[in-house]
Amino acid sequence: MSSILKTVLLVLTLPATLALSQTAAPEATLVERCEGGCSGYSHVMETTLTLARYTEPLAETVALRVCSRRSMPLALATAAMNPHAYAGWMIDVYNFSPQSVVFLRSEDCLGSNPDVAVAELWSVPRGARLPPHVEAIVSCRLHTSFLGTKPRRTEELPFEGAVNYRVALRQLIAELRAKPNAVGVVYGYVLERPSSVIRRRIAEAQRILEQSGLPSNRYLVRLRYWDGEYGIDPPDPKPLYPSVYLVEVSESCD
Repeated sequence: MSSILKTVLLVLTLPATLALSQTAAPEATLVERCEGGCSGYSHVMETTLTLARYTEPLAETVALRVCSRRSMPLALATAAMNPHAYAGWMIDVYNFSPQSVVFLRSEDCLGSNPDVAVAELWSVPRGARLPPHVEAIVSCRLHTSFLGTKPRRTEELPFEGAVNYRVALRQLIAELRAKPNAVGVVYGYVLERPSSVIRRRIAEAQRILEQSGLPSNRYLVRLRYWDGEYGIDPPDPKPLYPSVYLVEVSESCD
């Protein structure tokens, strides 16, 4: 083949090559990676706004990826980004459907704190693959129930637990025995430093669950610093009671 013919063929194929490169498949974009302290109102609002309005190309799917070796319910319950808060904003404010907000679990992006699972918020445009993961569910399959009753004087404070926490723990044990795929999470929330009262009650909750005979991978009991907003002046009262949660992943959204 002559050099002139080769040149002509190269010129003719260039537009097709350029067009192919310009229409490469879109990719998911990491909007934020968080190792803690990302569940407050202002943080959720700003991060979801960035994803919904300023990430190009625009998202068709929102993925919250949790980096953990624990089961999906425990991974989401310990996530640095509250999955219910982020999903709620994307659904209620930006009109994403519950099925277009997905929760992922991955084991190749772990953080340094074993008690708090690193969380990542991803924008996934049409045609793009989800970030790497070992499990995936749509957001409406995750259900978290607070067990027990909050003290009347602090019932509006999200970090205060159940005044009848012993009753709530008995209810949790019964629910876990009846629902083999559910897990229990008991948090003693801390605002600045843990009080002796909440330390003692969390230790008591740990003993009650250990004595229940349930496998240790079915529940988690921890002191945890509250990463949402709270009042400083005047200060909100310190949490005194454990928060008891039943966490389930249902088979469907119905």
